[in-house]
Amino acid sequence: MMASDSTDTMGLQPPHRSHHLVGHDAALALLGRAFMSGRMPHAWMICGPTGIGKATLAFRVARYILAHGGSSGHRADPGRFDVAPEAPAARKIGAHAHPDLLTIERPPVKADEGKSVDEERRKAPEIPVDIARRIPPFLHRTPAEGGWRIVIVDEADSLNRNAANAILKVIEEPPRQALIFLVCNRPGAMLPTIRSRCRRLLLSAPGTADVADLLTGSDTVRDRQQAMVLGQLADGSPGKAIELHEGDSVGLFRSLTETLGQGARLDIQAASRIADRVSRPAAEADYRAFETVTAHLVSRILRSAATGLGGAGMLESEEDIVAAGARGGLDPWLQVWEKMGRLFASADRVHLDRRQIALNVMMMLDEALRR
Repeated sequence: MMASDSTDTMGLQPPHRSHHLVGHDAALALLGRAFMSGRMPHAWMICGPTGIGKATLAFRVARYILAHGGSSGHRADPGRFDVAPEAPAARKIGAHAHPDLLTIERPPVKADEGKSVDEERRKAPEIPVDIARRIPPFLHRTPAEGGWRIVIVDEADSLNRNAANAILKVIEEPPRQALIFLVCNRPGAMLPTIRSRCRRLLLSAPGTADVADLLTGSDTVRDRQQAMVLGQLADGSPGKAIELHEGDSVGLFRSLTETLGQGARLDIQAASRIADRVSRPAAEADYRAFETVTAHLVSRILRSAATGLGGAGMLESEEDIVAAGARGGLDPWLQVWEKMGRLFASADRVHLDRRQIALNVMMMLDEALRR
């Protein structure tokens, strides 16, 4: 099955074609030592938050091993597992054409007629058993290029139970020179029997500056300050930062903090303009950005109320709002967090009016700030 082609339209490539990886030097060093030792674990669980480069790292290592591993057992220090984009293995993987690499992921869901473009990009909630059953025969066949056979399961925590059981035996009894990378956002959702047989590699989100470097270096964002704000709003997730840029979250965040930070009661006209903006037809990116920036603001207030720490690492436009909110203590903001989550979930589940949802959230935030 082919890797996702959901290339962002602003310069970055999907994981199977990307040669950009920020951070994760410790993880690469660990993988490098394992590979050089000649005792490479056959199954890895690459875990961490969404959008931080887990799949990109898996493809990076696979690309290197397929380019240099060979049946002779290449043992030179791989460093950061760099492979030139024009190398044959890189070109084949980028074209979904390498015979010794199998990528498994959730299949796309075909939208009904009349559904929006964003809905057409949805994927099935699970990886079904018929797709997972491709893994054992693939790993047991003779390598086409005389080296390794590698499987990358993206969002492996979405394997349904039958699918997970279908690959358990090959994880328990792997053939020689076979590698499986299970990319997981929620490792706890995996079968315990699979977790116990994999080497776990836990990745942390890169720093804000690393994300900004990636965004500006790929021309996704030209303005360094804007890239830094995106990195903070995305909590260090490059993937999330790209989504937020598509929804102009920086402009949205500034509008929101200006509206909430005026010192008087909520300006309903200003709030209505924000609500109109995020609820327009085909404004999915703006609406998701609104979800993220409101959650970011509340999480900042909760953290400040819990720790008593001020504006370290905080955006200038939110400092006064966070300080005012934290003075009210944790309880009201815990309630806001729970209510906000329920509102957004209900909007998705039963298709509530997004304009009214946005207004309700802003009024909820304003009321908590005025207590």
